[in-house]
Amino acid sequence: MGATSYVVGEGSEISFVAKITGSSFRGKSKSLEGKVELNETGDTLVGAFIKVKASGFKTGMSQRDNHMRRKYIEASRFPWVSFKVEEPTGVLYDGTPMDLVGTISFHGVEKKSTAKVRVINRSEEGLVIKADFELNILDYGIKQPKFTVVKMAPLLKFEVTLALRKQ
Repeated sequence: MGATSYVVGEGSEISFVAKITGSSFRGKSKSLEGKVELNETGDTLVGAFIKVKASGFKTGMSQRDNHMRRKYIEASRFPWVSFKVEEPTGVLYDGTPMDLVGTISFHGVEKKSTAKVRVINRSEEGLVIKADFELNILDYGIKQPKFTVVKMAPLLKFEVTLALRKQ
């Protein structure tokens, strides 16, 4: 018996929190695609490739969204942000966080990154995984966003929910 494959399904979402001068805002996207493979016993992640449309994030302000897509993340040049895991991990215990090391590809730059992941729900049809990680946009060649007197901190905090269904 081999690995069990799962695809990203409905209910998956990625969001980030960005701090700006005197406040913060959240960006969200449901434009996720990808595949996750677990070993034959279903307890070890052996590979994953998840991507999100760079233009899919919405912050609740269309002007900010357009500015972010055009000027900073350049979504037309770099249409996808991805996370890839190529090495087996430790055991994925339900509810217990573990560190997952992979490569983030963003704005034409690839960097190793670590996410805290945990299985929230497991059934015959699939599983739900939650993950969180931080990303410094300066590491990916993106200049610090600013508009008049408002600056955005370069460190973003991400949360991901992957609703995976068995293939």
